[in-house]
Amino acid sequence: MKKPKKPILMLIILILGLQFTVNTLVYANTQYPVDLPYHPAKQSREELYQDIFISLLLPYIQKEVDNYYSKYLTDTP
Repeated sequence: MKKPKKPILMLIILILGLQFTVNTLVYANTQYPVDLPYHPAKQSREELYQDIFISLLLPYIQKEVDNYYSKYLTDTP
């Protein structure tokens, strides 16, 4: 007589789902405090990429900020 595979499969899925949920909650609560911004490690590749990204976009950001505030200010902030 064949054993039903559905209950065993459902039990495995339930156990894995609970394990994933518990691990996610524990990891989310211990990774970083909510009120502190993320900062990459000093001299890391990630910090370098962030600096390059901001350096490339800064002229465009500044231009749009100047355009927005030109109605309110006579000098560049």
